[in-house]
Amino acid sequence: MEGGHTYLLHQNGATITAVEASKRAFLKCLVTKEITNLSRARFLLGDGVQYLENVEKRYDLIVACAVLYHMRDPIRFLEAAAARTDALYVWTSYIDESALPPEQMASNRFDPMREIREFNGISVTLYRRDYANVYLNPDFCGGIYNEPRWMSRSSILDVLTSLGFNHLEIAHEQRPYPAEHCFSVFARRIGS
Repeated sequence: MEGGHTYLLHQNGATITAVEASKRAFLKCLVTKEITNLSRARFLLGDGVQYLENVEKRYDLIVACAVLYHMRDPIRFLEAAAARTDALYVWTSYIDESALPPEQMASNRFDPMREIREFNGISVTLYRRDYANVYLNPDFCGGIYNEPRWMSRSSILDVLTSLGFNHLEIAHEQRPYPAEHCFSVFARRIGS
């Protein structure tokens, strides 16, 4: 959120490369960097998935707060992150289909037609959500894609496990809206 997480990591001694997709948010990050003197932080404007897929570097930790549910292909993001780290922290919203009957999917801007994808031997359900061009609103602080795919909690955990993360710590479970739940997961590969 415009450098807030970077600031907290910096305060704890980290050297940070942060990739921001939104031009407005990127400019806010640069302002935050200057105001708070984040000397060990580097902000990049662009696609975080492409960055992870093309960089050679491995990271001690990748932090993705409020990223996953804004992705067109959240599985691809998790796969790219998993290729660059053994420690991944994700805070995300997710869909709880049991709390959202099919007749309420459209009123919550979810496409009732789910996408089923096979990945690493598991079946993953993706839920397309229409942002109705809200990203054009200058006050919108979400992702840059109009139709991101949301995942269920179990699908997120299944994908992380299939990517070799054998230790998952879950926290911050909340339910701000009937269909939207959120949580954080610290996924690590231990002993591999």
